[in-house]
Amino acid sequence: MTHLLATVTVPLVTSFAGDGAPDPGGVRTLMERLAAAGVTSVMLFGSNGEGTAVETGEIRQYVRELATTWKGLAGASATVTVTVTAASTRRTVARGREALAAGADALVISPPFYYRHDDAELLDHFAALDALGAPWVAYNIPRYTGNPISVDLAAEMAALPHCVGIKDSSGDLELLAAFARIGKTSPAFAVSQGAESALVAGLRAGAAGITPGFGNLAPGACVALFEAVRHADTDRAEEIQAGLDRLSAIHRVRPGIAATKAALAVLGLVETGPSAPFRPYSDAETRHVQEVLDTAADTLAL
Repeated sequence: MTHLLATVTVPLVTSFAGDGAPDPGGVRTLMERLAAAGVTSVMLFGSNGEGTAVETGEIRQYVRELATTWKGLAGASATVTVTVTAASTRRTVARGREALAAGADALVISPPFYYRHDDAELLDHFAALDALGAPWVAYNIPRYTGNPISVDLAAEMAALPHCVGIKDSSGDLELLAAFARIGKTSPAFAVSQGAESALVAGLRAGAAGITPGFGNLAPGACVALFEAVRHADTDRAEEIQAGLDRLSAIHRVRPGIAATKAALAVLGLVETGPSAPFRPYSDAETRHVQEVLDTAADTLAL
């Protein structure tokens, strides 16, 4: 059976209604494009999905509707993982319960943010989620949480009954390779590369799959890159990585989700902007995004 992470997982953006609540209908066109490109796995409420802006009570209905829509588009075996990160273990567990009740195939869990924690406390945090009895993936994104996952901690997590791997967005290839080596003694444990500038390098370093934010904009390119590496087509893989690197210029004006949402609006895929207090791109910033998309037209067309 193929590992949950051994694929291209798109960290789906979230569309928001006028009252700030997540709007499942707002990403239907985008999901259709992902399915047509051959994507079979989406992750909800990650960094690109602005998950921390979503209230716990809003999770269940949104995930249920998205899971139904996604499996209808991409097939019954398509997967939906849900990031349930919060600032405390109690809130994270509550969010995990809501996601699982709505039909999530697996949870994605970063360390809690705001306070700093040692490895013993972080292991307790992950063990509390493991007690929910569902597959889960750790999410190493220290620039947002302030709590990096060490190799020793990852090895301890891999020993928990329901941990199936880690998404690493640190950008540290040596660390990713060390995480991947854990799988040699814990076969159920795998790694997904989340650093978009090093997708090819991450796969070569031992990642089983990739979770690129650019999958929202260029899903076909991300699938083609993954397949090129899998079939040892080095030149093709590097060519696609270079195209995705050109696409990253959308972030040069104001980096982050505001840029991604502006690009999706230009492409006619998602119309709503980022959650407050982010501000949508101005007309001048949007023109910059359009220029970048024009230079990356070949990558977007894959």
